[in-house]
Amino acid sequence: MKNSRTTEGATLVLTVLIVLLMLASIVVVTGQLALSARRNSNDQESTLQAQYAAESGVARAQARMNAVNALMSGNLKPAAATTTPQMLLQMANLCGISTPTAAMSNLTGVTAANPLTLCSSSNVLSGFTPTTLAVAGVINLNFFTGNIDNASYAANGYTLSGDQTAAERQFWAESLLPGGVTLNGTVNDKTVSGTSGLTLTKVQRTGVDSYRLTFNVPDVTVSGASSDQSVSRKLAVSGVAREYTYEISRGSFAKYALFTDHHFADQASEDACAANASNCNRVTFTSNTLFSGPVHSNQNFLMQGTPYFAGQVTSAGCPPGKIVTNNGVESCNATATPGAYFQSTKLVAPGSMSPSSSAPVACSVTTVPCPPTNIINPQFAGGVNWNAGFQPLPQNANSQANAAIGLNADGSAKGDTGLLLNGNVDAIDFAVGSITPSGSSTATPAQFINYKMSGSATTVQLAVDANKTMYIKVGTAWKPAVQVGGVWIDASLPAAAGVTVQPFNGVIYTNGVVTSVKGPARTTASDPNTAAPAVASFSQMTLAATGTIHIKGDLKYQNPPCNGSNSVSGTTFTAAPCPNTSEKNILGLYSSGGDVAIDSPAKYGAANGVGKDVTIQAVLMASQGRITVDGYDQGTADGSLGQVKLLGGIIEKYYGPFGITDGRGFGRNFVYDPRTGDGLAPPSFPTQSSWETAFKLTSASGASTPTPLKLDGSYRQTN
Repeated sequence: MKNSRTTEGATLVLTVLIVLLMLASIVVVTGQLALSARRNSNDQESTLQAQYAAESGVARAQARMNAVNALMSGNLKPAAATTTPQMLLQMANLCGISTPTAAMSNLTGVTAANPLTLCSSSNVLSGFTPTTLAVAGVINLNFFTGNIDNASYAANGYTLSGDQTAAERQFWAESLLPGGVTLNGTVNDKTVSGTSGLTLTKVQRTGVDSYRLTFNVPDVTVSGASSDQSVSRKLAVSGVAREYTYEISRGSFAKYALFTDHHFADQASEDACAANASNCNRVTFTSNTLFSGPVHSNQNFLMQGTPYFAGQVTSAGCPPGKIVTNNGVESCNATATPGAYFQSTKLVAPGSMSPSSSAPVACSVTTVPCPPTNIINPQFAGGVNWNAGFQPLPQNANSQANAAIGLNADGSAKGDTGLLLNGNVDAIDFAVGSITPSGSSTATPAQFINYKMSGSATTVQLAVDANKTMYIKVGTAWKPAVQVGGVWIDASLPAAAGVTVQPFNGVIYTNGVVTSVKGPARTTASDPNTAAPAVASFSQMTLAATGTIHIKGDLKYQNPPCNGSNSVSGTTFTAAPCPNTSEKNILGLYSSGGDVAIDSPAKYGAANGVGKDVTIQAVLMASQGRITVDGYDQGTADGSLGQVKLLGGIIEKYYGPFGITDGRGFGRNFVYDPRTGDGLAPPSFPTQSSWETAFKLTSASGASTPTPLKLDGSYRQTN
């Protein structure tokens, strides 16, 4: 019994000890778990701090990129008074060249597709650091520091501190060098480090008043560290694999799908509106309006229904009757009134547009809710600016007259020459074919230009080959020609002795009316597809006249860039397919003192008017008149004339009529030539007086589209 009690006591003591040991183990494990959790929590917090700091550095890099983009896209605007030599000097300075070389002014053969490179390198500014580039007197930054107002920096999120001039130079010295922008600093008490910047690789001249800068956006690596420096994170932010180009130009008017100086059909309509605002017969854009390129007016637009604009829409808001001309220069003689009319005589300012000025929706009645048939909902796929600058139209064709005799606007020699015709011209016919030059047995493709002056019984037959060599037909032979006194003659004639042979630059000018311009006749009168091309694949021409130019037939490219028509379904716009934008053939018709008139067969008869569904592939401009159908209100009211099928653009003082709603005249079927938006223009086509700038991103196919400068937005963690 005694032994049994002793055993029970020992067992109890052992059990208590085991329980205590287990409890102690549990306490220890629990403490370790709590400590580990606390450590993990601290580690996680440090990791998040480091990640947050690194992402803040990325945001800093993009913020600087945004500031550069905003300044260069919206605020870097060379003054309109900046001359051609002054802009060339600024571009040469960017290359580090103090005085432009003669080669920089040799523009023979230079186009947007074949630019003249002023300087090129993997990094044009590679010899500099931000410190040395920012030194006063260094000429490379003159273009940037001389064309931006200091107040623009703060307006775009960057403060110039201290000496404003020095701070501005430092901003660009940092921004234009890879790694030039230092991102080092703290976010609260967390550390950020890294660099960013652009790389300038090319400075090129693409025309007399057009330049292209090419930039790369390098990758950006940013590090962030936690408050206690125990954890760091490094993020690599991708740049953009493709190149950005920065276009600087006195933009050619050829880039517009539509440009109206006065947004009225004629001066009488505008005068009536100026006298009585409630009696305004404005040109109206309706649901039948489809424009696939840029549209501008120096006045205000009137919208009805759902017009569609695939390109940017801009208006300057000059009131009716206030566009004036003084000393040969157009301007708005009143305070601009930004905004638009929405099927009403009341102008709606951008700030009053609902839901926004970029996507306004209105109602033509006061009924709530607005009946679907009364909704006004213009579609601005390319953006809209209701407060754009006034763009004056040229008042003469002096530049084209100079080009026709081989001179630049400043009177210097171009190195090529055109065709100068004095007086009215009865006919100019364009055609495509081939010739066998005199003394040769080989046929060569040719652009034919036949013309007959008023009062002359002779038709002069010219042919230009792909090398821009001019030939003249003498009897049955095609002989080399030279220009003497503006016209081309047989180079073997005594009058041509000692005359230098120059290439043909494509400019044809006359100080009079052109009664007829057309391409080859159709083989089937009702079918424009049976008309042979008028403009050879290699040909680029501008026909300029001081009087009205009458179109009397189809004018077609041998290799058009686009085919088909634009279409829209609901609010979905489908542009005509343009698979051949690398083609170079282009034609411009420019009247500086009259109209560009499409002669209706209802007025002129079938033999002297255009055919049904006339096809015109050209940029048309009438700086003091209209692009119009002559006889738009004549003929049978049945729509039998079809449409004017235009591939190109229209620039005009007043908005010319093509037909009327009862079916007389022609309808409009306009397709924008996208090549003109990328800088292709007919030779010596009129340019705007103001300088314009824009970033474009080159696509994989080589095409370029307006695109804001930015990092690509993606990043990866590298540690």
